[in-house]
Amino acid sequence: MKLLLDTNIIIWLLAGDERINAGVRTLLDQADEVRYSAISLWEIAIKAGNGKLNLKASTVMGRLEGTFVKPLAVLPQHTLPVQQMPKHHADPFDRLLIAQATVEGFTLITGDRELQRYDASGNVIKLIYGL
Repeated sequence: MKLLLDTNIIIWLLAGDERINAGVRTLLDQADEVRYSAISLWEIAIKAGNGKLNLKASTVMGRLEGTFVKPLAVLPQHTLPVQQMPKHHADPFDRLLIAQATVEGFTLITGDRELQRYDASGNVIKLIYGL
């Protein structure tokens, strides 16, 4: 299984947040590949710059370097599915992460229940609740 971490999962993982429980850790440990997207660093940088988040993107990148979580670049083809997505909510970061996961064959791991509405197949998005 190939996993892409939503921004909230990255932040919680680095903070040692209790929402990253044993079930989530098992899922991460059993994955063939675990990635974080440059999209998440962009989101963190924007929110930090706006004063909404007390965390630097460079800190996140540095803390993830050398771990089992590898970076995933944003490519032009990742943007294409966004155009056909329903507008369940307007968060451009989430929409691009979903598109990237879809194009690359990853499952997006998230704590955001709203994102589940984008996953008609049940294969693209996995909520951490109940793990």
